[in-house]
Amino acid sequence: MSLSIQMRETIGNMHLRGVDSIDPFLFHRTDLTSELIALGFLPTSFHSTSSVTVFVSTLGIRIDEEIQRDFVEGRTLEGLLLDAWASEAIEAINDLFDAYIRENRSGTRRFSPGYGDVDIRKNHDILGYLTSEALTQGGCPLSHRISVNPSTGIMIPRKTTIAMIGWFS
Repeated sequence: MSLSIQMRETIGNMHLRGVDSIDPFLFHRTDLTSELIALGFLPTSFHSTSSVTVFVSTLGIRIDEEIQRDFVEGRTLEGLLLDAWASEAIEAINDLFDAYIRENRSGTRRFSPGYGDVDIRKNHDILGYLTSEALTQGGCPLSHRISVNPSTGIMIPRKTTIAMIGWFS
């Protein structure tokens, strides 16, 4: 069964709205595994690595506002399509960064809190760790872009991820 012309146009329009509604941002930091174990947010499987890159990526708040507006105004299909597009967009950013940083290196698979043995509420601690480095480098605090509810670990903007990769050498 093929999609109707109207459905194809709707999907195309959501793609264009998505591109116009994002402000992608990524910040990363790499430290020795031994230093990070004490902070309590590494998965046990990373304890045998020599260093770990931790990163946060976001599409910004505007895409959240666009998705919410669609739902509030009764455009459920558009809201769902835009939400799905944004989920794929943040994952594409993560995949590109993963491939870039992984070039000629041997590491673990990418890992995010909420899976395995790292509670999603650790997002709060990890964002604090990343923010301290951003300030050291003379940048603005990440808290101007991203917030984390400490009791749930849920981040705002919604299309935000925290992930880490362990390195074997």
